[in-house]
Amino acid sequence: VYSDGQTEDHPMINGVHMADYIRKVDVPDSIFAFELNNGHQIRTIKIKPKRDVALSSLKLIKGTDETAPIVMAVTIESP
Repeated sequence: VYSDGQTEDHPMINGVHMADYIRKVDVPDSIFAFELNNGHQIRTIKIKPKRDVALSSLKLIKGTDETAPIVMAVTIESP
């Protein structure tokens, strides 16, 4: 959500942006970050807003598929 109230969606697609954490699975639009215990993986996804307007909030919304996404951290960088 931008500071002017406009919104922008960035759908995260299983097998494209994210993959099951249970083992290392490479997908095209995220990067393997590191391995946890028992071979579990953490991946990094970078999303760049399309507008050069300040953000007022960020919403992580679960889609309608059968996945159960786990978010470990969110960081925001200034341009």
